[in-house]
Amino acid sequence: MPEDDWSVGVWWNGWRAGTAHPQACVCEHSGNPLVGIAAAALAVGMAFQAERGQCFDLRSEVELWTTVEGKEDAPGFSEVFLPGALWLIGLGNLGQAFLWALAALPYENPSEVSLVLQDRDKISEENWATSVLVGDDTYGVLKTRIAEQWALRKGFDVRRIDRMLAATDRLDDADPRIALCGVDKIEARKRLASIGFDCIVDAGLGRSASDFDRYRVTIFDSARPIDKHFANQTDAKTDDEIPQVHAYQHLLGEIGRCGAAEVVGASVAAPYVSALAAVVAVSRLIAITSGCKCPSSEVGRLSSLNMRRVAPIVDIDARGARHAGNPKGYER
Repeated sequence: MPEDDWSVGVWWNGWRAGTAHPQACVCEHSGNPLVGIAAAALAVGMAFQAERGQCFDLRSEVELWTTVEGKEDAPGFSEVFLPGALWLIGLGNLGQAFLWALAALPYENPSEVSLVLQDRDKISEENWATSVLVGDDTYGVLKTRIAEQWALRKGFDVRRIDRMLAATDRLDDADPRIALCGVDKIEARKRLASIGFDCIVDAGLGRSASDFDRYRVTIFDSARPIDKHFANQTDAKTDDEIPQVHAYQHLLGEIGRCGAAEVVGASVAAPYVSALAAVVAVSRLIAITSGCKCPSSEVGRLSSLNMRRVAPIVDIDARGARHAGNPKGYER
């Protein structure tokens, strides 16, 4: 192999996935598709770091199911229950990654899975490089329509709402009681507190050139209200300095500072970051649906996963959670 060639390998085992030198990667048998998505996201992140001249170690690892060390093992994929009813709020970068991860789950009958898709925005040019369901022919189309069409093709039972969620909205008895949130504004998150959700799994991404590969997944319930968590927080500004790296400066020269900041904060790297955030969030949903404890929060950066912070494992109050059975092809 030429000395200037570069390659990275992926591996997975149970609920764990990672990257390493190709010769050091051994994949154990696993029917869990989420670890495949996670491994791919980590590998793309490594490639991006290599292009920036910042890939100094090919080894990275993430565990999608957190347990109390030394006291219990993560369940086998055959033992869990898959989520059966979800309200997805925000169908941009993160929301579409959520759908992608959910569609990868081996449901016995996807038509029994109820999804409510809510957003008010339309696809614009900047969504092309950041959102997994967006194509050249979708500009100007409602994000909910793109998501609905894709989810219907996957066999899900889908309802869409083409407006913002209002603080005065209330759930009907048959509505999903679990929300999966991927919005980018704190005020929008605060409004979720009064709607009637039993549980909210909320994900967020870094928004600037300095933290674009950062992700956060937080679970809110009756013991951890979302409005109290964000009570004293406001949306951060994203006008930080563009890094003095060739790739960023090239973008700056091509489309101007505003566009470059936007690309740095989202378009260049966000797809692989949102993919990892999505599988972490969906893994938490599976734990909640299965009646298992899980961390109330996790914060990490793909470029330094060894520094990720995971909150203690807690019980989640999600009495209204509905499941759609065990993964297809497995027996308890």
